[in-house]
Amino acid sequence: MARRGFTLVEMVLVALIMGILAAIATPTYTRMVERSQLQAGEALLLTIYSGERAYYLSHNFYQALPSGSSQGTWRSIYTDNPNSSASSPPVEYIVDNVSGTGSSAVFRAVVTRKRGSCINRTRTIDQTRALGFASGTTDWAACPNAQ
Repeated sequence: MARRGFTLVEMVLVALIMGILAAIATPTYTRMVERSQLQAGEALLLTIYSGERAYYLSHNFYQALPSGSSQGTWRSIYTDNPNSSASSPPVEYIVDNVSGTGSSAVFRAVVTRKRGSCINRTRTIDQTRALGFASGTTDWAACPNAQ
């Protein structure tokens, strides 16, 4: 009579191997997700910068976008509100420190991490396109899961 199916030992061995592979893959996957979110945050800062510059060219001052700004306000800088794109976005974007007109006009766009290993890390960009870090934070790449 021919043997059909798998023995209990074979099934346990397969489950053990799958568990080991999952334990190896999960931290790598988490790091890649963190890294992609950090890079997406910086890319959107550059989009906000471009929108603010376009708004400035039309109005001779920058548009403030505080937390809770409406979709229409964000569209004034030619972009959609990134804070409303998900029920719980991993980052929050604001444009603050807006003052002056003409050549003395300034702004600062801020992205703050709301989830993950880099919670409350803040990245900024200003009217000179200088990327920086607010509140004494260091490079996002220093986050534990972004290595």
